[in-house]
Amino acid sequence: MKKFLISILILIIILISLIFGLFFTKYGNNLIASYIENKVNSEQENVKLKVNNLDLSFKTLDFNASIDEHSFIDINGNFEIFKKRVDLKYDIKIEDLSYIKNLINYDLKGFFTTNGTFVGDEKNATINGVSNFAKADTNYKIDLKDFNIDSVNIDSKGINIEEFLTLLNKPIYSKGILDLNANLINIKSNSIDGDFIANISKATLNKDVINKEFNQTLTSNPTYNANIKSDFSNSIANLNLDLFSSLGDLKLFNTKLNLKDEKLISNYILDIKSLEKLESFIGKKLKGEFVASGKIDASKNEIKIDGASDILGSSTTFNSTILDNSLKSLNIQAKDAKLETLLKILDEPVYAVGNYDINANLKNLNLDFKNIKLINEVINTVFNQELKENIILNAFVNSKLEETGAISNIDIDSNIAKLNIKNLDFNYKEKTLDGNYIFNSSNLEKLKDFTKATLKGDIEILGNIKGSVENLGIDGKSKVVGGDLDFIFKNSNLNATLKNANMKKALYMLNQKENFDSNIDLNLDYNTQTKKGSLNGEFLNGHFIANDFTKAILQFTKLDLTKEIYEKSIFTSKIDNKILNANLSMNSKNSNLESQNAILDFEKNSIDALINAKIKKDNFTAKLSGDMKNPKVSVDLKDLIEKNIDKIEEKLNKVLGKEKDNKDTKELLKNLKKLF
Repeated sequence: MKKFLISILILIIILISLIFGLFFTKYGNNLIASYIENKVNSEQENVKLKVNNLDLSFKTLDFNASIDEHSFIDINGNFEIFKKRVDLKYDIKIEDLSYIKNLINYDLKGFFTTNGTFVGDEKNATINGVSNFAKADTNYKIDLKDFNIDSVNIDSKGINIEEFLTLLNKPIYSKGILDLNANLINIKSNSIDGDFIANISKATLNKDVINKEFNQTLTSNPTYNANIKSDFSNSIANLNLDLFSSLGDLKLFNTKLNLKDEKLISNYILDIKSLEKLESFIGKKLKGEFVASGKIDASKNEIKIDGASDILGSSTTFNSTILDNSLKSLNIQAKDAKLETLLKILDEPVYAVGNYDINANLKNLNLDFKNIKLINEVINTVFNQELKENIILNAFVNSKLEETGAISNIDIDSNIAKLNIKNLDFNYKEKTLDGNYIFNSSNLEKLKDFTKATLKGDIEILGNIKGSVENLGIDGKSKVVGGDLDFIFKNSNLNATLKNANMKKALYMLNQKENFDSNIDLNLDYNTQTKKGSLNGEFLNGHFIANDFTKAILQFTKLDLTKEIYEKSIFTSKIDNKILNANLSMNSKNSNLESQNAILDFEKNSIDALINAKIKKDNFTAKLSGDMKNPKVSVDLKDLIEKNIDKIEEKLNKVLGKEKDNKDTKELLKNLKKLF
């Protein structure tokens, strides 16, 4: 047994001697160096690691290797294997970090150098070093316990953000300088304490990269600075952030970040001093300042943001939820917001003033406008109108929000008319509208600022709204003055037809004397921008109603025009603002009435028309002038008197008891002709 034990002991000593001879001799060192080269190079495409020197003994280590002519790793010092103690110096230079992607298991790029010391044993060790990481002056200290990181101290001045993003192989979103100081302890126990300070200065966002990566349309490079200060206790960070930029300022305070649960709770204040600078992000030019404050509650996959703002001239509150980087909920509420404030923010003229309420979420938008007063001076200037009537309205908008667009119902009730728009479908992508409406006015006289004439009666119009926002079309139908009204309004052009209507009812609606009755067909073409167009029509089976004109004709011709039937009369006119230049042709069995270039002024409510009349065989002219409702009628009977001079002379002589060719009678005839 004794001989056997001795034999075993001798064998163990021989094996240990062989192992030591293998690893701690020049031959053994060469084998290790070769193994390291083969292991590294077999897993890299670009790296050709060359171990230039490996001298490993029981107490020392001297290692030098090169990756290329500009990259090397140099480690040397005491290396006591059995005591598990090290006192090493290291110097590392990597020309391009992408060469060692597989070694560090991260895709880095760029130049990197570091050097320092590694001192300690298996229980406690410290790494002290400096680095040029991202072109900064960086000092670091790492304490290890049981070869696990327990504390980290980093002091880095002048980190180049552009170079930092390059090292991380990220697009160059920004340029600037980052200084940071971190002192963290108890990392190994997962109960981190310490503090962290970071300052970003002279920073600029790269609009070209951001536009490409995030599908934005920035037109300038925003500048910013930031300060972050945090202290850690039991792996909970209490931090404050101040971000100042050319777009706006953001402040996070009373912020708690739980590193274990990866949760964040914070108060915030967002201050955008000029909304105009956000035009590139939102695609709309806004004006004014936006200030909001509230709370943020964020976890791994979910972010909740609550807040309040006075941007709309009242207290506006909102809350939202972002889940897996997608907006899942949004609620906005405002009470008695100011319409004039909203118009100013939208960079629109202040067409109206008043209050409104907002109740909105991702699926519905409700707007309740109360006692809105239109500002006529602004509307008249912007839209080339001539509004005089004070218009007060209430309106309610209910919109169902969908992925492709919004479907809205709009009810407007004003002191001049009512408008109900149903199922108005707005397509976000195509920017098109499609819906229908009902328009009601119980007193057309209140619409005189729009109709350019004082009208009587009431009207109901049913129609459709269709087209793009830039090329919108509106059509409508109505039963009016006994006939059928159809119209289409598009690109400021109004085309309207009136079929089978009643002339007497039309004259009543136009607030004119009802002195003619017939069936009428009319066609209107009018441009609301130029205020020019034409109005043409036909009067069928018409007849005069007794008036000053028919009485004058009856007196001089003995023909009662009220008994004449005008089977087809033709009316044509040109419209220039509120003035009609009209032509009229009327024919009956015993009469022919023609008028050329008659002037009807609806602003002055006046008429100036010359009528060429042929009654049976007699020709004369009649002039209508003055008030359109009650025009002055004057008849020129000179031609009629001259034609019937002999008959008139004979009757005068008989009445006066004179002989034929009496001088007194001829003098009387002469004076009579002067009267006409």
